[in-house]
Amino acid sequence: MARPRADASAAPTQDRLLQAGEAAFAVRGFADTRLEDVAKECGITRPSLLYHFATKEELYAAVVHRAFERLATALLAAMSIGGTFVERVDAVSHGFLAFVRGNPHFSPLLLRELLDGRGPGRQLILDAVTPVIDALERFLVEDGGEVVRPGLPARAAILQLAMGTLVRAASGPLEKPLWGEGEDLPTMARIVFLRDPGVTR
Repeated sequence: MARPRADASAAPTQDRLLQAGEAAFAVRGFADTRLEDVAKECGITRPSLLYHFATKEELYAAVVHRAFERLATALLAAMSIGGTFVERVDAVSHGFLAFVRGNPHFSPLLLRELLDGRGPGRQLILDAVTPVIDALERFLVEDGGEVVRPGLPARAAILQLAMGTLVRAASGPLEKPLWGEGEDLPTMARIVFLRDPGVTR
């Protein structure tokens, strides 16, 4: 018999499961995360969790897709604001930074998957990350014109800045000793992407 689909009234439970799943996968990775622990964190039983997500792979896929959908929404909104290209570059860097800081499990979830590779997430991550990078690359190449640094390897630059930000956010108590005070992504984005980092228009 087919498992019934969850209706709208179950959304709060699904949201709690996604949040608990994201935290568990970020801390323990896919292989070492148990559905029993995720269910317990939400105050439900494992069979109740299975009503919403039939397998651990299904929960993990939902967690990954949810995280990157939220990231893509934030970045696309920043790229679409009114104003100059430089103002939009600033908005994108601030938006990415705000997303990473506001979603503390995102960085370790992504970095753990890149390093571990024991779960089903590599293809999920690739499928989720690629459209975001594609959109940022198009933004720099197509909208930047003469403002963008000549010869900029846009995709590599995007990944370098993003990975530095993710590693910093995931470093916990090592962050301040290693990086010091203050957030450097907006400044670094200007230095890396723009012909004139001090330009205001």
